[in-house]
Amino acid sequence: FYIIRSINFLFNNMNSFFDPSLMQVSVFIISISVSYFSSFGLIIMVNQRVRAEEVEAKKKFELIFQISPDAIDISRLEDGLIIEANDRFLSTTGFSREELIGNTTINLGIWKDLKERNKLIKLLRKKEYCENHEIELKKKDGTTFIGLTSSRVVDFNGEKYVLNVIKDITERKAIENSIKRNEEKFKAIANYTANLEMWIGTSGELLWINPVVKKFTGYSQEEFINIDDFLETLIFKPDLSKVRKLYDCAFNNGDESGSDIEFRCVKRDSSVFYLNVNWNRVYDIVGNFLGIRVSGTDTTNIKHA
Repeated sequence: FYIIRSINFLFNNMNSFFDPSLMQVSVFIISISVSYFSSFGLIIMVNQRVRAEEVEAKKKFELIFQISPDAIDISRLEDGLIIEANDRFLSTTGFSREELIGNTTINLGIWKDLKERNKLIKLLRKKEYCENHEIELKKKDGTTFIGLTSSRVVDFNGEKYVLNVIKDITERKAIENSIKRNEEKFKAIANYTANLEMWIGTSGELLWINPVVKKFTGYSQEEFINIDDFLETLIFKPDLSKVRKLYDCAFNNGDESGSDIEFRCVKRDSSVFYLNVNWNRVYDIVGNFLGIRVSGTDTTNIKHA
């Protein structure tokens, strides 16, 4: 600046070295202009980068939305107006996109019972979300399916909408109901048998034992189930290691059953009796391991005969 100002001073008649000149003003204006346009260009570049990131994020969201294995829809909280639904929602309900978008879940008859919808809406108004809420919905052909929905309220253009993620658990519920019915049949029979019957879970915990345990051990059904380590309580100490080994084999060796296994047990009054047991692994209708069923007979009288 001072070099330029000195040259200008030599070739121009100026009263003071510090008086403003046309050249000085021009340099100042050019500097400001360059700075302004540089900043403006930087802002444009940043905005373009932000827009590109927004577009990329939108594409990722749409991809996740569409390829989700669960049915997803977005509907207005107030009246159930559907504004978006993924392909799985279409295939699950049987409706086309044209039939769904712009229509309400009520008009489409998707809810089997509107009381269930009102219950869910009440929950969402209060908490603005729900997780694993079981609902029963209707398809276009009138058949029903059971869904496990996780929902969240979102604001969009000043209105409240609900993002619903629905997992079809119809098959799972059918299996659970089948197991429950079979379990009830098993208990109905086992409750009145003379043998000691028990169901041991997949982790080795005692899930159930029949009421005859009172006759065998002196403990009531409830008392025995609540014992922390029933093997420690039931098995005669000299036979405990043998039984634990058999117990471990039943779960880990791949054997499906065992029979005529005899060991000594201790009653509540400390008296000892002989128990002969048979066991077998139990599975549900699709082959999932449910645990081990054990059936025992008191053989004390035979031993003493």
